[in-house]
Amino acid sequence: MDVSLNSDQFFGFYPVLQGGVGMAKDIKFTFYGIMWSGGTVQHGVIGLNLVLE
Repeated sequence: MDVSLNSDQFFGFYPVLQGGVGMAKDIKFTFYGIMWSGGTVQHGVIGLNLVLE
């Protein structure tokens, strides 16, 4: 499992969680999650419109 904290001028900070679990010899369950922070300061407030992917 990996966790990273990324930053972008437009999207702001967005932590990412990704991983995988072996279910059988040829089958692997993978997953990911991203928390979009809403970007730079908007109307004097940081992180408007948080989105979870």
